[in-house]
Parts: sequence; C-alpha cells; structure tokens
Amino acid sequence: TLEKKIVQQEPWINRPKPKTDIPEPNPGNGTAEQLKATIEIIALALQTDSTRAITLSSGFANGDFGLNGGYHGFSHHGERPDPVAALKKIEGYQIQMMSYLIDLLKAQEDSINGGTLFDHTSILYGCGMAAGTHQTKNLPLVLAGGGFKHGEHKVYPDHDSNRVPAANLLLSILQNSGLEIDRFGSSTGALSDLESKA
Repeated sequence: TLEKKIVQQEPWINRPKPKTDIPEPNPGNGTAEQLKATIEIIALALQTDSTRAITLSSGFANGDFGLNGGYHGFSHHGERPDPVAALKKIEGYQIQMMSYLIDLLKAQEDSINGGTLFDHTSILYGCGMAAGTHQTKNLPLVLAGGGFKHGEHKVYPDHDSNRVPAANLLLSILQNSGLEIDRFGSSTGALSDLESKA
C-alpha cells in the first residue's frame, strides 16, 4: 500500500552514507518514483477530503531518466536537440503522471455529489514559462476535470490579439467551483467558451 511505501523509505532519511572507494551510484529514477508516490498521496488526500486544494511542483535530480544536467538548464534549450530531447523525457513523464492522477480520480466514486471524484476536481497542468525564455506569453496549460467541457485546444487572445492573463483561467476555475467572485489576481474577467458541462 501507499502507506507501506512511505514507511519503508523513512529509515533512510537521516542514515549517513557509508564511506567507500566506489564512486557514488547514479540516483536512478528517484524523481519518477517520488512523483508517482506524490500523485498517489494527492489522490488519497482528495478522496478522504483531507484537502480541497493542492499545488505540486515537480522536481528533477541530475541522473534521473538517464540524463546528465539540470531541469532549469534543459529549459533554456535554445532549440538545441539534446536539451529539447531531455525536456521531452522529463515532461513526458510528468504528463504520464497527470494522466495517472486522472485515472485514479476517475476510479473513485463521489458518493456525496454523484459521479466520480474527477468530475468534481479541476486539474490544471502547465508551466509558468512558455518556451524557456522566461516569457509568460502563450503559456502551455491543460485543464482537466471539474465539470468543464473538454476535448478542444483553445487559444485565448482577445479580439485585438492582446494577451489574456492566465489569471482569467484561474478565475474561471474558481467561479466553476462555486466562488462568487469577479476578479482574481491580475484577471480581466473569466474566459469565454469554457462552459461547464450541463
């Protein structure tokens, strides 16, 4: 079970590494194992109504996925093939874990509201940096669950092709969750064409 996995890791937290002449081993896929366990904890927390809001920022350790380098460095790829390939490995796994979370929530019935936990949980996946240049234009964001109408790729410039703040999406999620507010952060209004399922 998930609890046993966590308990099995606890003795290693403060245990010093033994001294040896052998070079330190590759950490393997620590990121992959830790992220999967975190996703399972998130699903369990939502299932037990221990929380109703979760933020997750995924880490990356040098050596994971067979990669040598840092996530931040890979993100400044400059369209070079090797860093782009590294990002595809890391972010591909992150997307697999988002899909895993969706599957876990779809498998959990919501006995209070009907349907599944996925039907009543909004999941926003994305990045605060569009293409590795520290610009916040055209952010790649994915919205799943929460009763929204899905299955489309939407682009949100306004009628004058001006930028639409990502806070508008956050406002739409909050309103769809039942909050009666008309602003959130730098929002200029809720997004259009993001209707909830009837």
